[in-house]
Amino acid sequence: MIRAIVFAAALAFVAAGTFATTADAGHHLTRKLCMAKDRAGQSVKFVCKADELCCYNRLLNEKSCQPKAPRLLIKRCL
Repeated sequence: MIRAIVFAAALAFVAAGTFATTADAGHHLTRKLCMAKDRAGQSVKFVCKADELCCYNRLLNEKSCQPKAPRLLIKRCL
């Protein structure tokens, strides 16, 4: 009897996990929140696309979103 209860509980957990992953599988993010600190230590926030790299120039207070470059290119953010 205990084996049947344990088996039923395990089956319920597996089924719940399967449904949770299939429901979230179609959802993907299109934007991301980028955060940095300026020279005064204040928090700066800006939004980029999910497939872009967040770049922030502290000296000029410039926020930019750059396309992701291959790792072979050293200079990605200016």
